[in-house]
Amino acid sequence: MSIIDFYIADTTNCLNRVEKSIEGLNQFFNIFFNRLIELSLKRGCPVGNLILELSDENERFRLKLLEWYNILEKWIIEVLEEEKVVNSHEKAKALIAAFEGTMLLSKLDKNDVHFKIFNKYTFYSILVI
Repeated sequence: MSIIDFYIADTTNCLNRVEKSIEGLNQFFNIFFNRLIELSLKRGCPVGNLILELSDENERFRLKLLEWYNILEKWIIEVLEEEKVVNSHEKAKALIAAFEGTMLLSKLDKNDVHFKIFNKYTFYSILVI
């Protein structure tokens, strides 16, 4: 569980480093994209990897991982509501899903094109739909 606590603290730290705005939200995602690039597109999102491996195997782990998700989702919802984005709850979920999918696919094909697509199309498309 301490590894999950580490990633919760890391995510919270990253959230605290960016402005609470749409641009800050985009910067938050790019912190993680840049980390993955620095790691030669290996490892992916540690929390995403743990979700894939542990959420069906151990309820305690699933609930701890859900704690990470809830912290991120709450922060995104607050940003979107402050920015007057409609359907902020659904869009927060969509952004997190798109982020995790982007990390996963980048890890799979070892190509940062997915980050570029997320930044060029996905991020802003979710916000305006």
